[in-house]
Amino acid sequence: MAWAEHLAERFPDQVDVRPDDVFGAPDVAAVLAGLTDGELVYACGPHGLLDAIADHLADRKRGTLHLERFSPVDAEALTSGGQAFRVTLARSGGELDVPAGKSILQVMEENGIPVVSSCREGTCGTCETAVLAGAVDHRDSILSDEERTANETMMICCSRGLGPGLVIDA
Repeated sequence: MAWAEHLAERFPDQVDVRPDDVFGAPDVAAVLAGLTDGELVYACGPHGLLDAIADHLADRKRGTLHLERFSPVDAEALTSGGQAFRVTLARSGGELDVPAGKSILQVMEENGIPVVSSCREGTCGTCETAVLAGAVDHRDSILSDEERTANETMMICCSRGLGPGLVIDA
């Protein structure tokens, strides 16, 4: 809602702000009924709403839907330990051991390696980092299933390496 007034003023025929406390919960099918191929949907809000929108648009072309979540889809996954692994930082040339229960981001910071980050729970995408080798246990709430399968990027604030080694572009 921080940008609602600005967006509504700038795009009066394209933005429809409908807060639940005024209009009630939206009828997702009705709201998206006139959506044509090629139109994009940007949505933020509670998980139930975002899941309903994603389900409704499941048959649309990849990239049609852009979601902004304010909390992780699976908060428990963020704190579950996982296995220890070694991460190689290709750009800076270092190697770090990441223990169970800590993120790559935390270990990098502990070793004085500057990292740009924000949410620390896989919802903002600020720490997205290219994966050069190794498999990833994706725990973020941003990447699509296709992006996870491609294994080309990861959110180092929450996702972990699978197996003994991971090489990232850091």
